[in-house]
Amino acid sequence: MGACLTWGLAVLALDALRQARWSGGGSLIDGGTEGALLLSAIAATGAAGAVWTEVRVERAPHLAAGLEVALAALVALWVSVLGVVLASAMAPSASVLALRVHVGPFLAAGLGASFGTLAPRFARRLVEWAQVRWETRFFPSPPAPDAGIVSSLALHTLAGVAAGAVGALAWYQVGIALGDRFVAMGLAGWLVVVVSALLTTGVPLRAFQGWLRVRVGTRAGWRVPLDAMSVVRSERFVGSFPVGMDVHLPASEGVAPVHASVRATPDGNFAVRGLSREPVRLQRFLEWVDLAVDPSLPAPLETPLVDGDRVRLGDRVEIELVVIPREDGP
Repeated sequence: MGACLTWGLAVLALDALRQARWSGGGSLIDGGTEGALLLSAIAATGAAGAVWTEVRVERAPHLAAGLEVALAALVALWVSVLGVVLASAMAPSASVLALRVHVGPFLAAGLGASFGTLAPRFARRLVEWAQVRWETRFFPSPPAPDAGIVSSLALHTLAGVAAGAVGALAWYQVGIALGDRFVAMGLAGWLVVVVSALLTTGVPLRAFQGWLRVRVGTRAGWRVPLDAMSVVRSERFVGSFPVGMDVHLPASEGVAPVHASVRATPDGNFAVRGLSREPVRLQRFLEWVDLAVDPSLPAPLETPLVDGDRVRLGDRVEIELVVIPREDGP
């Protein structure tokens, strides 16, 4: 949506400049420069939009979110303009409607959109290192990175090249099929942004939050959140002991004082541990896991949990893990 809006506004702005050129009798901007400005603006908008979506999912503070979005737009604009200028300098003429001539500017726009999303991620690592180094705190600690620096750089480079190639091919083929470069440019710019965002901006597991819900029992429907980012909420204990239990259930239903615990890990996964010799059984379709404490083992049994898994406690109680996006939670 942002790419299409930018394309429309840029076309109107360039048309106004063209009208001013004709009225004044001077040459303010040529066709090659128009294309460079349009591609650069689309890449900057696409990168800013992708980063804005990411910081909204992570619920970053407003100041940090604004700075990251601005950095993404500036880096994308700078990379796109630089790449387009270099590509235009090596091209014979911008007026030649050949794919080999115009693929360079599209590749530059794709790399600009891709590196624009990468810059804030590197910047937040640098800021966090500085805050730890000088023992100060202006911004909260960012989430753990999904990949290393080298792999992230390689991924964004390949994604930028792929996005630019797709955009150039769409511009060329749609322009030939429709005989209209106006619509072809809009579609090509949209594809550059979409392909770059799809290849570089995924939905991280930290965007989802787990909820431990009592499915069967006297307190059916009661739920508590599981959040690896919070020390208090990262592990929830279930039992009948009247003090200290996150999910207190009656002992009359076969629940031990400390029966089980469910925890969330920083990588976005969940696990359940059996803490009692009373029945603790994970139930899945055609699968079950017995987690009751075995006195011969040095530690309680633990197994991973996924959305929809149910754990049977005692005789009549059943708890369930529900994973939903953080924005959908109360």
